[in-house]
Amino acid sequence: MTCALWQERIDNNLIWSSLVNMISVNIYEAKTRLSALLSEVENKGESVLICRNGKPVAELRSAATVPDPFACDPALKVTFQKSPALPLDPEDWPEAFV
Repeated sequence: MTCALWQERIDNNLIWSSLVNMISVNIYEAKTRLSALLSEVENKGESVLICRNGKPVAELRSAATVPDPFACDPALKVTFQKSPALPLDPEDWPEAFV
């Protein structure tokens, strides 16, 4: 067997093993038990496979956590040596402005 065929078998086994550990429901059951299924996903980390006529249509799983893009980055913190409202001393002025 070539490496590509082995890799395909390994990939198929990984996909199958993840499907075996999943909760599988039909569309009607998913609709009627949506709150309970969401609780399973949220609290236990389960994945739910939603099927139509026995064929997988969708997967319900927990969302990835995304960092807040508006959170302050501590590396960008600005600190002032003196109060910016106070006038500069004559020796602090650049030579071009003296």
